[in-house]
Amino acid sequence: MPLTSFADLSLAHIFEDLPFLVSSHGLFVDVHGYGNLANEGDLGCITLKVVTFTKKGELLKESRLLRKMQQLAPCVFPCTYCAEPGSAIVEADRCPLCLAVCAIPCWTKTTSIAKVTVSTTGRITIDSPHKDILTAFLAPLFLARTTHYEEHRENIIRISEEVDRKKAEMRKRRQHWQDSDPV
Repeated sequence: MPLTSFADLSLAHIFEDLPFLVSSHGLFVDVHGYGNLANEGDLGCITLKVVTFTKKGELLKESRLLRKMQQLAPCVFPCTYCAEPGSAIVEADRCPLCLAVCAIPCWTKTTSIAKVTVSTTGRITIDSPHKDILTAFLAPLFLARTTHYEEHRENIIRISEEVDRKKAEMRKRRQHWQDSDPV
């Protein structure tokens, strides 16, 4: 049975591991937005913002969030990544390790957008300079969520209908209460 919406995929399960792309490939990836596509057979598209930090030719493969997820102590002040004397002022930016605003960043920040097109069968195509890395990381996650949906489709639909029914009841009760409340 083909997917009908992103809710069927539980996208949170797919994207909760995105911070680990920092330690493996130096890619800081955030979900930037969702969209619908007119193409038949496509569920929609997801836009990802991909940021890399390069210092002395090497990609940063650490972040404050990743340290927190690994239950490590936060980066100490002054941060060794953002504190480097003698750098030219480019533009103030926030250090990915200590989150301090640096007037003299000594790294090069590169930002790109990755467009992930999701088909109704759960297959993905990615338009990005980091296409190979993102495909290798995301394709198995989308496939796993699609398989989960197919195996538990009846329960997912039943629970979704129950939630919608309860929301409608709450709206109806709230409306009735507001209508009967004398002002």
